Amino acid sequence: MTNELKEKYEALLQFIEENPAIRIRPTSVMIDSEIRPLFYEKFNDVCRQLTVDSISKEDWDNVNELITKWKEESAVVTDQLKLEGIRLDDKLADFFNDPVNMGIKMTSSAFMDVLRGISDFNTFVSDNSIIVKSAIEKHYRSGYKRWIALKIIEFVDADCIYEFPSPESNYSSSSIEGISTAYRFEEVPVLKNTSLLYFDIAEKCGYLTSKIVLHSKKFNRFVAIRPEHYEPVWIAKLRSNAQDWIDVRKINYNFGKTDLYPDMYIYVADDTRDLSILCDRYYLCRPHINIEIESDRDWLKTEGLSSAKRHAIITRPKCGTIVVSKNPVDETIVVEQKQPQELSDSFFSNHKDVEYIYEKPEEPEVKEEKSVVENNIVVEASDSIAVFSNEIEPEEMNEEEEQFAAIDEQSDNSEIAQEQETITEEEEKIFEPELDINVLYTNWNTSALEKLLDEKISQIPRYPTEASMIELF
Repeated sequence: MTNELKEKYEALLQFIEENPAIRIRPTSVMIDSEIRPLFYEKFNDVCRQLTVDSISKEDWDNVNELITKWKEESAVVTDQLKLEGIRLDDKLADFFNDPVNMGIKMTSSAFMDVLRGISDFNTFVSDNSIIVKSAIEKHYRSGYKRWIALKIIEFVDADCIYEFPSPESNYSSSSIEGISTAYRFEEVPVLKNTSLLYFDIAEKCGYLTSKIVLHSKKFNRFVAIRPEHYEPVWIAKLRSNAQDWIDVRKINYNFGKTDLYPDMYIYVADDTRDLSILCDRYYLCRPHINIEIESDRDWLKTEGLSSAKRHAIITRPKCGTIVVSKNPVDETIVVEQKQPQELSDSFFSNHKDVEYIYEKPEEPEVKEEKSVVENNIVVEASDSIAVFSNEIEPEEMNEEEEQFAAIDEQSDNSEIAQEQETITEEEEKIFEPELDINVLYTNWNTSALEKLLDEKISQIPRYPTEASMIELF
């Protein structure tokens, strides 16, 4: 507890003591209207100081810098696409408007409990400092992620923005019961122009659509940016014929239901219908690029590339993963962590599915071998060599020779068993496949990100427009 916080708290207690018109009890709070504004001014001073003390001055400088950068980039994108506005989740909007006021609203109820005698002030300070710090860190990361999304929108030189309406909302668990049979959409959502850019958040959704669809003048193609992955609860009968699809049931069976998806997907298509459904209850559209956002200072040392690798193994992005780091990274550590590591048991949920992690190579065509018998000689025909063998009756062995033969056979069997055991042990070890992961230090300069996106998007092959139809599965 800082001296400033302690002084503001004592000043509030003295003000309450000097004004009998303020009557605060465990079950009621009564404050005369004449002194109510002054009371809440001092009340908010305590909550404000607690919020300011919850993070360091350096962190507050970073927060204020992010807010400034967000407002600048929002103005650029709004002017570029002629938007009416950018819609954010309510809590993130509060953070961008006034993070200190956000902290006041978060702590005011708990602080009133202190004045009512329900809880202790020291405990309040200890607990709520952690809560406010955690909220600021969460919103800072979420805000930086959305700033990156705005920079991508600016980079692709979008001249038009569309949306596929999707009923994304916070479903209660009771409303999901029986949803797989009660709700089956026969038609894909219809693309429409929009003048609003949506960044709101939902815990669950009917099905996952392309949240932001842009027409890029730079690439003369459609680019979809999908921030966040929600859990779809409906089944879409229609899916794009031009996309690859991953069975979500296999994902959940092999890897559980936590830490499965990246911070952002990027999809590219020549027909908007190929971007309509990205995920339903059973199938995930394989992304072109995964984007991971890391805003913590020491993320590379604490977490490393483990999450980015996990998401890449699960979602198999066609053009790899880009990890955007807000802070400088140690290239030595990056190179070391990009090397394939052994996958521990905790990486999986139920069992180690080797076939999922490593795409099975096509088995070579094996031609049927034909055998021909000529004059008691077996001729085995193959493409490269003909093997001739005579059937020879084995000679009878005496008793001593039989004993040595038995010993040799037992030894051979023992060696074979040991060899098989060694192979089994080796097969139980599963290593990460070779992954295309690029780590970029950006801070507020996204030129390296833009250059890499330019390379990757330019390499994505075009799918024939006449074949980009929605196929019934």
